[in-house]
Amino acid sequence: MLAVAMRGPAPGLSCNGCALQHRDARGGMLGGKRDDKHGAGIRLRAGGKVQDWLAYFRRTEEYQFQEHKAPYTPEGMLRSNEKDQEHLAMNFEDWMRHRGLSNSSVNKYASAIEGPLSEWAGKHHLTEGPLSSLKNKDAFLKVSEKLQTLDIFKQRNSRGHHMYSSALAKYVEYLSEGYGSDLEQDIEEILADKNLSRTECLSLVKSRIGQGVFRQKLLLHWKACSVTGFKDTNLLIASHIKPWRSCSNSERLDPFNGLLLTPNLDRVFDAGLITFTDSGSIALSPLLSEPSKLGISLDMRVEISAPHRPFINFHREAVFRAT
Repeated sequence: MLAVAMRGPAPGLSCNGCALQHRDARGGMLGGKRDDKHGAGIRLRAGGKVQDWLAYFRRTEEYQFQEHKAPYTPEGMLRSNEKDQEHLAMNFEDWMRHRGLSNSSVNKYASAIEGPLSEWAGKHHLTEGPLSSLKNKDAFLKVSEKLQTLDIFKQRNSRGHHMYSSALAKYVEYLSEGYGSDLEQDIEEILADKNLSRTECLSLVKSRIGQGVFRQKLLLHWKACSVTGFKDTNLLIASHIKPWRSCSNSERLDPFNGLLLTPNLDRVFDAGLITFTDSGSIALSPLLSEPSKLGISLDMRVEISAPHRPFINFHREAVFRAT
């Protein structure tokens, strides 16, 4: 059984009964002799950064883990930060245009975020990349607050009639509407919850990234993509209908709160750019640009049963971007 240790060194692996070698978060090798046939008895020590912990999952596609003798294949299932940083439907500039900002304002704010503000943040070691790579609102706010204390920011912002502070505020507004990812924050909260047992902790983490018992139950129920019928389950994502942060722990593991979706459908469904009616027909948000290029059409539907309806109703009322 895969297990999470709440305390200990930075993320690594130790195997019960062998000297298995695995890759660490930076791509280096851990342990001694390699044993690719090993499947069970792996223990993950998660005591470092959540980013490193997540990186471990991303690097395990060459192995097959087992939990209760069921295959655990994370390949392609974790929505990586890199993909979250490239929203399929609406980036910052498109969002500003949709909100009615002039082309002049769009260009100024986007250029400020990608240019001087990112440069200052990097120079003062506030970020390791452009500001647009920050998709978590809380993380962005922390960087923004520190940026605004810099002398160069104060000088340039004053000379520029507060254009730089306006650009930061506009990007926060963009993230507030859900165009970002709180995956790492969600997992941090799980790992920090002292009321959870190790088994409960792991179940929730794996559910959050679309793995474990949650995914297995969706595979048993749907057997293919819930919408298209695409049958290669290695490429399908276990997607929560009612968003993770709005769920109780029991809802997070409830198979009726899940759809098996192809990656493109998962991304737009998670972003509220599509939803489904009580009869299962698809509904498209006006914010979804060029749905046909994503293989999405109005004749798509999903077979919804009664236990699914409360979750679908929540998604339609609270997540779907109708305007």
